[in-house]
Amino acid sequence: MIGGSPIRRRRRDSHPCADFTDLRTYDFFGRISDQVSVRSGPNRSIFLVMSFILAIGFVGEVLFDYQSIPQSDHFSVDPKFGDAYQFALNVSFPNLPCNELQVDSLDVTGEARSNLMSGFTRIHLKDGLPYVPTTECQPCYEATTETNSCCNSCKALRGAYRAANMSLDGLTEKDQCHNVGCRVEGSAPIQKVAGDMRIAVGRMVHYQGRVYQDIDAKDLQEFGFNASHIIHDIRFGHNGQESLQMPLSGVAHTQMHKYVTYVYDIHFVPTEYDGQGGTHQYAFSQMVVNETRMADDGVPINVPGFYIDYEFSPLMLDVRTRQADYGQLAVKAIIAAGGAFSLLSFVECLFSKLADGVLKPN
Repeated sequence: MIGGSPIRRRRRDSHPCADFTDLRTYDFFGRISDQVSVRSGPNRSIFLVMSFILAIGFVGEVLFDYQSIPQSDHFSVDPKFGDAYQFALNVSFPNLPCNELQVDSLDVTGEARSNLMSGFTRIHLKDGLPYVPTTECQPCYEATTETNSCCNSCKALRGAYRAANMSLDGLTEKDQCHNVGCRVEGSAPIQKVAGDMRIAVGRMVHYQGRVYQDIDAKDLQEFGFNASHIIHDIRFGHNGQESLQMPLSGVAHTQMHKYVTYVYDIHFVPTEYDGQGGTHQYAFSQMVVNETRMADDGVPINVPGFYIDYEFSPLMLDVRTRQADYGQLAVKAIIAAGGAFSLLSFVECLFSKLADGVLKPN
């Protein structure tokens, strides 16, 4: 008889739910024909829901994980320690005239360079905007004499007032001194060793192996030195690094005292970027500490001005950008689908056994 044939018994025994009572022999990976070939209405609904969940998970994986650019980074010894690079500076000084501003540098090897203006451009500012200074004779006001009849700069006006033994109080409101500033933009080559770049009162003098700052003490005491500034950009390295955001960009300070020393301690970290498609870039990221040193009882603690103290890490940060591995995504999708449908088969068998136990008459 057909009901007693051994073939029918083998088919019934081969069903994945046949030996569900013994989990040690339960087949979690049934044949495809047993899972999807014949299904009732509820089972088909469960299959569609499971397929929809898998599709949502796959789309989310592609959109959120594989659209982003994965990066890995590690530190190594910088092989380029001691090389020379460009130090780029772009800073506005709203209350410091261009004829009183110069860029100096000094490093730990003792190399001092004064007035590094060959690589920099000075842009005259008036009320924060670029302007062209007039060449016409400007008045010296109360200090006008036969020898001092034209004062076309704030420095010349102060000289005329001192020559006439007059107080410098109120000169900041005169047209030659009121909101007259300068923007410094450019770069200079420096060695990759610790040092500083400075825009300070007076001028740097290198004499007999020592570095001095030549200052007009009387002018400084009576008029002061306004180092209020707006940092547009400070970089170290090669050109073509404009896309790298630096932490000092946009930093501004307004001076409220007669003597102020602004110091920015910058720790440059050599950074090597290896991007997709073989792109390579060697740059420097920054770690910055700001420090403002005020006057102490009317006497400057340090030479007033704007200082950038820099040093370089001997370690290099290597940042590598990896391409998305879509082969790995396919493997993950196959594993997820296999596990999901195996779980679906297990749940189907469980509910089938429960239904048989409830509906089967005693």
